[in-house]
Amino acid sequence: MKYIEYPELQRLAQALTHEGPECSVHTRIEAYSCKNIKRDKKLFRSLENAYNDEVSSSPPLPSWMAIDREAETTPFGPFDKHSSRKTLYLLIATLNVAFPDHEFSDVRPAHFNKEESGASVLNALSTTLVAPQRGGMRAPRTYAPPQAMTGTHPSLYRILDDVIGLADCEVFSFVPDIESDPHANDFSDDGDDIARRGTLLWSSHWFFLNRKLKRILFISVWSRTKGHGWFTEESEGMSSVSEKHSAERFLGWEGSVGAGARAMGLRI
Repeated sequence: MKYIEYPELQRLAQALTHEGPECSVHTRIEAYSCKNIKRDKKLFRSLENAYNDEVSSSPPLPSWMAIDREAETTPFGPFDKHSSRKTLYLLIATLNVAFPDHEFSDVRPAHFNKEESGASVLNALSTTLVAPQRGGMRAPRTYAPPQAMTGTHPSLYRILDDVIGLADCEVFSFVPDIESDPHANDFSDDGDDIARRGTLLWSSHWFFLNRKLKRILFISVWSRTKGHGWFTEESEGMSSVSEKHSAERFLGWEGSVGAGARAMGLRI
């Protein structure tokens, strides 16, 4: 698993990053090669050994229960198939590279969902690009996304399609507990840093997997409250806007009503 540098992805992520009056929304869009390196092979062996140990230590089941268990599937397919487990291992390896200060070996299949398509993700990102408070990217009139992606900003579609080949992708989402979300504590242990950075409101993590290209596009979007030491111009230093963050819904990011909304206790 190796990071692939695409300057256009960095520029797109920057265009999708906002500083609102009471919270901020941050975006990462990164491409990774699925070609295994030494570190990945070691991780895959460890995960496979853990799976085999778990299976061997499980008590035998009655035949009728065994049949039912065989029918059970994960977001990656039947987990007794190596190909299904390998997909999970690829996503874990991606998370380990994307967040080197965290370890995701204990992540389970239940922490992931398989999406019907990436349209909802692309449409939510597109809404941010065309939000009235944003300047920046304009949709070129000479390029339009396929009908299946109606509602997607043409520039966004073109950039991502050039990198990952959207039509050939499987899309997965990572839905960790809020306490174990990698963005929950992405600051130092210093108390001043925590106060300055604010707390995590919500996050969404997506993987676009193209098996033909042996490549993964990782998209992570998260929102934070403004820290206690941050003041608006209107406040003239009298009050911290972080005290009223609970009322804010960040305009332009529909992803906050979805996988990321779990941090706010919202329901779809």
